[in-house]
Amino acid sequence: MFRTVLSVAAALALAGTGWAQAKKDASVVKLDPEAFAAEVKKDEKAAAARYRGKTIELSGTAAGVHRNFGGDVFLSLPSKTAGILGVSCFLKDKKVFGKVVKGQEVTVRGRYPDFQLNVQIMDCEIVKTGPSPALTYTVEDMAKEWARDKES
Repeated sequence: MFRTVLSVAAALALAGTGWAQAKKDASVVKLDPEAFAAEVKKDEKAAAARYRGKTIELSGTAAGVHRNFGGDVFLSLPSKTAGILGVSCFLKDKKVFGKVVKGQEVTVRGRYPDFQLNVQIMDCEIVKTGPSPALTYTVEDMAKEWARDKES
């Protein structure tokens, strides 16, 4: 009897978790950075009404990871409409340098800001990264290469 009750309780708990996850994913709006920027630039009030309170997911090739004068760290996703900085994704994790590099595919999730400055999303988390295009060497590899060909 106890096993049956325990099994039913476990099944209900798992079903509840699945429902919560499905509900959570339903509030995620997946967009292309260019489409998001165009919508914000066209009508900021309409964009705020549409996206405030929802999780925004953007995917693209990182144009760079930067730190502003206030110490905030943000990742730039290219967008002609957004201008030179592209779409700025302000990150929760300030220790992202070296984890994401320019030219790397990345997916971020964040929220629409209370105040839009250029085109940005706030409180972002990196949910997916592609392979890093950065060249990496170990000290041993560099020493071997130097010993083999000092001039190059």
